[in-house]
Amino acid sequence: MTTLRVAGGVITDDSSRILLLHRRTPRPRWELPGGKIERGERPEQAVRRELREELGVAVAVGGRLGGCEFTEAGRSVQCHWYEARITGGEPFPGEAEFDGLRFFTHAEAAELWDELSPNARHLMAWHRDNGRGIGGTGVRSEAEAHE
Repeated sequence: MTTLRVAGGVITDDSSRILLLHRRTPRPRWELPGGKIERGERPEQAVRRELREELGVAVAVGGRLGGCEFTEAGRSVQCHWYEARITGGEPFPGEAEFDGLRFFTHAEAAELWDELSPNARHLMAWHRDNGRGIGGTGVRSEAEAHE
């Protein structure tokens, strides 16, 4: 079985709600902004690149928050979650397959559970149990990370 490695940026608002993107595909669903880690790319670099592509924003990436593994469409998917803070731009659905974005509380996500991607389900469950303190601590810009 092949393994797909992905990295996502966890962006929260002042109420600790998590930003998710809505994918407009034959099976629409809400998912964490992020994507495939390219060959030779660190997960943190993938988060910066993917959020620029998907949301049109620059982000400072913090520490790794956690992750999950699951099987989908005959392949193993390894997900890595990183805290991210927007440092430039306003988020918008920046790719054709996305048609919306929204901040979710745990209760709101639970109401749409069947519409969440497997990665988003794992993340929202993790955030419910461990998410206190996400939202600004330990997040450094790319320039600060290289000092």
